[in-house]
Amino acid sequence: AKNSDGINIGQAYLGWRPTDWYEMTVGKMPMPLYITPMGWDSDLNPEGAVEKFKFQLGERVDLFGNFGQFIYQDTNPDTAFPSSDTFLLAWQVGANARLAKDLSFKVAPVVYSYTGVGNNNLLNQPFTGEGLNGINVGLLTNAASAGPYNQNGINDLLVLEVPAELNYKVGQYGARLFGDFGYNFYGDDRARAAATAAGPTLLPHAFTGQNKAYQVGAGFGNLGLVYGQTSKKHTWEARVYWQHIEQYALDVNLIDSDFFEGRANLQGVYSAVAYSITDGIIGTVRYGYASRI
Repeated sequence: AKNSDGINIGQAYLGWRPTDWYEMTVGKMPMPLYITPMGWDSDLNPEGAVEKFKFQLGERVDLFGNFGQFIYQDTNPDTAFPSSDTFLLAWQVGANARLAKDLSFKVAPVVYSYTGVGNNNLLNQPFTGEGLNGINVGLLTNAASAGPYNQNGINDLLVLEVPAELNYKVGQYGARLFGDFGYNFYGDDRARAAATAAGPTLLPHAFTGQNKAYQVGAGFGNLGLVYGQTSKKHTWEARVYWQHIEQYALDVNLIDSDFFEGRANLQGVYSAVAYSITDGIIGTVRYGYASRI
């Protein structure tokens, strides 16, 4: 077909660092925020712009701020002015405290908000969390009728996420206790919109109070190897965490799609062991199991 040839580019970005305490990046970039896989799939490369600030407070505390303006849905062709594209805005401030020689603590709350109306039918209809079969039925009949089964809607999302980690040494190995907490301030509104869109036959009432998510876990070894953030021949890392994401807590389009299928209303365990065969080859075994909340 005429449209069958193409090249997909994972990252293409330009950075500018005029001073030690400020830098900015535009383009399709590696994840610029401090996050965990609870809120963002590690496969995603945000596209847009980000501004990063950092300051040193005394000799032991580093303060930082990350502010992102990411394209969420790019309508093509885009003829509206102002743009009808949807944007995800991220507002993060944090601190990294060196408590002792081999002991540090890092925490960085981030707030996510959305702007722009976009033109994607499923994106802007109320999220219900019903099954994929429902979406297929809706698309086969009429795009508008897909609303009651929508799993992509970004309505009623104002999310606070608070990732944190404690790093220390055990002999020559790195160790990390980490966690994450998420809360959707509009979660009850999202639940009520879902019940209204789905109707009483699918959702007999609004399941309010389902607006929290959390993750707690530990890593040991060459920290970051599981996610390919570092690599050194013959090093290894083991990692495990428990995760709980309620139905209306997070944006399901962003969470990890490899494990737990990018779904909310699930809780379960994730584990992984990675080994660096060479400096450029990492082998990883992963296991996850989740059940409905």
